[in-house]
Amino acid sequence: MATPSFDIRSCFQALGEALSRPLNANQGDAPLRSQIITGILRILEKYGLAEDVLRYGFASHVTIPLLFRAMGLAPNDLYPEQLMDRWRQILLKGSCHDATRMLSDRIMMLTKWMASANLKDIIELKPPSDDEWDKLRLTPSEDAAVSEQYQWLYDRYLIPDPNAWLTTSLHREYRYVVDNEIGDFPERAVTRIPIRQSELIEIIARRAVYSSDESILKDHLYTQVYESALAYLKKDNYEQASTLFDFFLRQYPGNLAALNAKGFCLIPVDPSKAEKMIRQAIDSGLKPRNLGEYNICFCQLLQGKIPQTLQNAEKYWCEFRDHDTETTPAVLWSMGSNGKPVLISTESVDSSLTRLCANAADSIGDNERQKMWRKRGEKIDGTLSTL
Repeated sequence: MATPSFDIRSCFQALGEALSRPLNANQGDAPLRSQIITGILRILEKYGLAEDVLRYGFASHVTIPLLFRAMGLAPNDLYPEQLMDRWRQILLKGSCHDATRMLSDRIMMLTKWMASANLKDIIELKPPSDDEWDKLRLTPSEDAAVSEQYQWLYDRYLIPDPNAWLTTSLHREYRYVVDNEIGDFPERAVTRIPIRQSELIEIIARRAVYSSDESILKDHLYTQVYESALAYLKKDNYEQASTLFDFFLRQYPGNLAALNAKGFCLIPVDPSKAEKMIRQAIDSGLKPRNLGEYNICFCQLLQGKIPQTLQNAEKYWCEFRDHDTETTPAVLWSMGSNGKPVLISTESVDSSLTRLCANAADSIGDNERQKMWRKRGEKIDGTLSTL
């Protein structure tokens, strides 16, 4: 089969956006939403990918927003109240005093539902009957090898920061980078992304050292919270996004990635408060450090502290910068054309920092610093082009 003319990453992004469209919008939008989703799935078939992409790769994308709203962790801004009431009856029955364990159990049950439900029911989020739901608990989970390979594609195409990937996705990416191993997928379904082997090794090693059942659960929950928060940020719901990380931090106090992320969510509305949170995370050992440093600089830029922005960036660049993390991909804030923060996806936090500082220097007429930061950026971008 000839390689399709569509970009697979764009297809994944389009599918994610379609699945995130509210079901409680104008009644006439529901059929259009279904048509868009099925249309994108047909395009993905040209890559040799079937509906299992939705069942396994997008399982969390579909179910976690539903679960968070059923549990009252987020306001219901996506689903008709009648539909939400039925899902609450299913997901909240029984008692569990450990919120994290309850989330883990319900995620497991919803994952089984995604694997076995009618595709139309998944797209429309039609709840199962009580009998169908109870039978799911007795149903064996799908072979992990099947679901993990689709989760890998989801992570690599939709989550820029590999620190937020599932551990199994990191392992599969490493095998792909080193041995070009793509599992059951055709070659056209797996395209190169700019990620260094050394970066993968560092993240995998860190997780291996601190691995436990609890840490695996923590990583999985963080991924779900991260994705849900990102969806809120895209709608300018900054406080709601931040609240999700409050929940995570109650379960895992002192988690530096979550503290940085909580501050990140608040940057557009309260850069001073956000800066303090992110500085606390950096001073406590946030990894990778460059992500926090960029966030700090952007906070200061929003507060009009341009000289301080350039000073802090220079200190990071000369004293703390790790060349092995210069290609760290991430979601960042950038200044939009209207002067307001907008979300961007970058393949290199350090490269984005050079552009931020070059523009900041230009805004105060500091030509020398502008040229210096542009030169630094060109050097990084030249490295990226060889990956």
